[in-house]
Amino acid sequence: MEKCSMKNIGLSPDQYELKPLPEPEPEPEEKQAKTVEKTPTVHLLYSTVQAEAGNQDLMGQQLVADVILNRVEDPRFPSTIEEVIYSPGQFSVVRNGALKKAQGNISPQVVQAVNTELTNERLNTDVLYFNNRPNGSGCWQYGGHWFK
Repeated sequence: MEKCSMKNIGLSPDQYELKPLPEPEPEPEEKQAKTVEKTPTVHLLYSTVQAEAGNQDLMGQQLVADVILNRVEDPRFPSTIEEVIYSPGQFSVVRNGALKKAQGNISPQVVQAVNTELTNERLNTDVLYFNNRPNGSGCWQYGGHWFK
């Protein structure tokens, strides 16, 4: 089989000019991928999502991250991720030691789920609670958790 060249298609070198490809247009700022700085607070959020939803799919993990982030933004709850997570009686993984165990064992999927939620691509901006069983009216289930 003969290699393709300009000669093969009947053009002589004086009939064509090779030009460099144009540089791609930069994406608008709002469409550029945002990076997440790996701070101790972000690591705590990764660990909490891993401990609470490491056995769930990506969407289930995103929803658990949303509960924490939505509480931070809701005036009825503490205003930092740390305070939300360590509020007495709120996250069983704090009490049962699962949070500490998860700190060194965070899956790439959990990192992806949390980073997606941190870059303002929130899956759900209303959810404030989750549990492993229905808890009152208005609950809906996704995966192994009930959300409200």
